[in-house]
Amino acid sequence: MSNAHGIRKIRARFLMVGLLQGFAILFALHLNQDNAHAQMMAGFYVEESENLTPDGLQLLEDKLKTSITAAGYTAYQGYFPIAIIAHYNEIEIIPSEGIRTTYQVIGNISLHIVAGSGVGSLGSVEAEVSGTGVNKETAIRTAFRSIAIPKQSIAAMFESAKKEYPKILENWSATQFQAAMSAYRKRNFVTSIGLAAAIPPDAPQYEKAQNLMETAAKDAYAETERDRKEALRREQRDFEADQEQSQDFHQTLREALKAYAASADASHARADARQSYIESLSLKTPQK
Repeated sequence: MSNAHGIRKIRARFLMVGLLQGFAILFALHLNQDNAHAQMMAGFYVEESENLTPDGLQLLEDKLKTSITAAGYTAYQGYFPIAIIAHYNEIEIIPSEGIRTTYQVIGNISLHIVAGSGVGSLGSVEAEVSGTGVNKETAIRTAFRSIAIPKQSIAAMFESAKKEYPKILENWSATQFQAAMSAYRKRNFVTSIGLAAAIPPDAPQYEKAQNLMETAAKDAYAETERDRKEALRREQRDFEADQEQSQDFHQTLREALKAYAASADASHARADARQSYIESLSLKTPQK
């Protein structure tokens, strides 16, 4: 798989996780504030391979990120603003017959630092991979767990990319800040904060990004408060409307009951009058 293809996959992944990545990076920077200006940060991505199961890919990714961290560098998931692309090359799997069949995996791992512009590798390191297991999957897991990349080799890879890093960071963070500003103008405050949070302290736009985050947070809070107050006012209006409707209903009901009572009284009065009339006729009838 080519580096350019790997970069395209990195960008696609970054678009999907950019917001969460921004907050994760912001949190990490606060934890490492003392070293933040001296540390080169990079995205990290393991190329997919037909020889890698999802479990194997995850194991390899965790192992390599641990090696990079142990060397004193930070690798984040995705693209930021240079990327470490890891490629697993499986050379052969050798079955060994005995009391039971075992398998030996032989291969190598290559790490390349590339820039977002796709200008090629800025630094690289390779490591041999070998492991044995009762099946191919077990052999691969054993091989990945035994990966040992010397810290000096990883440091040398980063050192070779160091010369180009400031310019790459400047261009990337400028684009990142423009995206954050665009989101802010569209009142997508949370997205704006996430994008701005990904801009590290050694970037020229860092102070602007911090100010934008503060402004966006205040505006997001103000907007939330406006929405909350409007919701309360709407709820109050609905309650008052319900109360008024209820009062109208009860007034109508009282008038209807009053009219019914009056009608019933009139009906009783008419019945009494008829009865009195009948009784009077009975009195006037001559007795035989």
